[in-house]
Amino acid sequence: MALPGLRFPEAELSAVSRVIWSWPKAKAEADMLLAWLAAGLSADAELWLLGPNKSGIKSAPRFLEQRGWTVRKVGSARHCLLLRASPPAQPAPFDLNRYWARVEVPEAADRELWSLPGVFSHSRIDKGSRCLLPFLRDLPGPALDFGSGAGLLALTAAAHQPTLAMTGVDHDWLAVLSSRRTAEQSGMTLEVHWMDGLTALQGQWAALVTNPPFHTGLATDYEITRRMLADSRRLLQPGGLWLGVVNDHLPYQDWLNEHLQQVTCLHHGGGFRVWQGRV
Repeated sequence: MALPGLRFPEAELSAVSRVIWSWPKAKAEADMLLAWLAAGLSADAELWLLGPNKSGIKSAPRFLEQRGWTVRKVGSARHCLLLRASPPAQPAPFDLNRYWARVEVPEAADRELWSLPGVFSHSRIDKGSRCLLPFLRDLPGPALDFGSGAGLLALTAAAHQPTLAMTGVDHDWLAVLSSRRTAEQSGMTLEVHWMDGLTALQGQWAALVTNPPFHTGLATDYEITRRMLADSRRLLQPGGLWLGVVNDHLPYQDWLNEHLQQVTCLHHGGGFRVWQGRV
């Protein structure tokens, strides 16, 4: 049976009697979402929390109790934990503005990158993306950003070409909200889609840029990349550019050669490689 989802932060929670939630990796994300749930749920609502021990859920009971929740351990098996919690009696009003972080991006004319807790590279610029930023100066458009995160690649490309049309895709709703906030604050044109992968995306782009994920939750998942590369051939215009930064230890050259042509390593250092290819 499919369960209804709650879209943060606009979902109406007062009529919700039970929430089932997988404990997140980032404690800052847990703090934000707990504050949102506490402010919106009725006093008799239940929060069911589950997750593997390696996700940090063992620390969840104390984490919730410090924030006024009542917590009871329901079960434990196969290195996983299940908790049931009741919201605090007098929660504080939820204010999303408390949780936004912004970082100046020198490569983007000191424009600001906005992000929420839990988004990749929240409140900082990751080393891999820094390797890719210098290659975004003359990006052909329209351009597609796979795994857009907080919108760093789109922000940098648009700083060099203000009229460049960009489309972002990310499976994380918090990343979609962050990309949209970054675009809004900088005045750039960025259409962001909330979707898992590129399979459902329709259109044609002159370039695809990416710092692709290779994790699903806590697990390593290279299939994300393989599917993205296969879909790149469908979504890129003839002669279209594929440009991405990846961890040095991943066999990207083999994967790229399987799906693209003219594959070239533009940068190698610091544990990362920047690859370019064309369809």
